[in-house]
Amino acid sequence: MASSISANAGWRKANCWSCKLRSHDRVNTDNHTVLLFNINVTDTYFPGQDPAVTPQFDQLFRSFVPLTLTASLDRLVAYMPKPQSVKTVALRNDPPFIFVSYTPAILLGVDGEPVLSEIPKTDLKFVVNTVWPLFFDKSNSQYYLLVNNIWLGAGDLHGPWSRVTKLSTAFDKLPDSGKFATAKKAIPPPAVSNAVVPQVCYSTVPAEVILFDGQPTYSAIPGTQLVFANNTDSPVFVYSATQTYYYLAAGRWFSAPSLTGPWTFASLNLPADFANVPLSSPASAILASVPGTSQAMDAVLIAQIPTTMLLNPTTAAAQAKVMYTGEPQFAPIEGTTLQYANTPAKVIQVGDAYYLCLQGVWFMSTSALGPWTTASSVPQVIYTTLRAHRCTTSRM
Repeated sequence: MASSISANAGWRKANCWSCKLRSHDRVNTDNHTVLLFNINVTDTYFPGQDPAVTPQFDQLFRSFVPLTLTASLDRLVAYMPKPQSVKTVALRNDPPFIFVSYTPAILLGVDGEPVLSEIPKTDLKFVVNTVWPLFFDKSNSQYYLLVNNIWLGAGDLHGPWSRVTKLSTAFDKLPDSGKFATAKKAIPPPAVSNAVVPQVCYSTVPAEVILFDGQPTYSAIPGTQLVFANNTDSPVFVYSATQTYYYLAAGRWFSAPSLTGPWTFASLNLPADFANVPLSSPASAILASVPGTSQAMDAVLIAQIPTTMLLNPTTAAAQAKVMYTGEPQFAPIEGTTLQYANTPAKVIQVGDAYYLCLQGVWFMSTSALGPWTTASSVPQVIYTTLRAHRCTTSRM
């Protein structure tokens, strides 16, 4: 990606100089750095200097400009012009189901009602529409869940769950590879000393867990009427003026009269104090998610940086697999001409074609079941309508 960069610096006390640089760049969004290369000085300006010596200043300055330079992405973006208006996409902002726990807990998320599939030559079934190793043993009508090398069991997915130290012989017949490899390594249940049995928060709809280390404790934010919870990794705030709770999840704000809810979408009507959180506060990271702040504008610019992945099309396509919740079914995405599938994977139907976004790479197929091939291009409607699914590929 080519970019133009303007740089200004002080020169003595009563004078200044300026220059214009042009370069190519490679952005590393993981560590927030930018590699500038092929740096070219396109213009220099030395006001107040004798025109006769200006060429010497220009030549001297150019001798100090490196061919390559690694700079901070955030620092460069801070100097970029901010967009006065941003094109937005109408999205559903229904709040997720929000669990609150004061002891260790995990979110057992299932995409819709659980779909169980038989495991050949065993009395076991596994739940296909979850990322967790979750099994049902027909011999005793019990569910079994592997969490941090500890087996939990329950007669119902809603619990209560308790630790299990012995499994039926059916588990000995699990395959050693594929999706069962992790579970197979934990059979028989390993001896784990001081094992902590987490609370299992089961949900078939989008959900979040606010996990506190004991009862909530809060710290005040100077210059505001806000306090933030300091014994959780979740961004939880209370606006003292109205005793309203605010929670940030996936870039969206939700508010409630208490931690138990009910939660409603609140990104568009946050108290002004959120924008006044000082940079010195441990809570200042939320400024990038507060509409109207310079940090939020910078975040918009960073989000628009295209991501490029180099891959081998044949190898990548061979790894493209999709597991549906039953037979493939597609439902319309509200307000669009697109349809999404009954699978945790990102499968979008556009007309008679199917597009899959997997680990940042787009694949396409004429069948929902594949085979998949790397997509040399993606319909523009996907980019303009589903920006959250944006992926870019470069073929080797």
